[in-house]
Amino acid sequence: MKIKSDTRLYLSELGAKNFLYPSDRFITATTALECDTIPFVYSKEHGLVPVRMAVQIGEDGLSYAEHTIFWVRKDLLSTE
Repeated sequence: MKIKSDTRLYLSELGAKNFLYPSDRFITATTALECDTIPFVYSKEHGLVPVRMAVQIGEDGLSYAEHTIFWVRKDLLSTE
């Protein structure tokens, strides 16, 4: 799957029973990115779907992760 440039990528946070949830914090993709959708059970109330991306984040105080789960609006994902 691809994420379009200028898309908000909402960070994950741990919630009840150690499930991941979208947080209010986000970063913005400055270029188109590749991602994988993941088969999480999640609430569709917020309109976001979980995606996995290989990234390295660190300069802004976030921790390094080989793969990170972000939350993206489903209508902003494409297969092209």
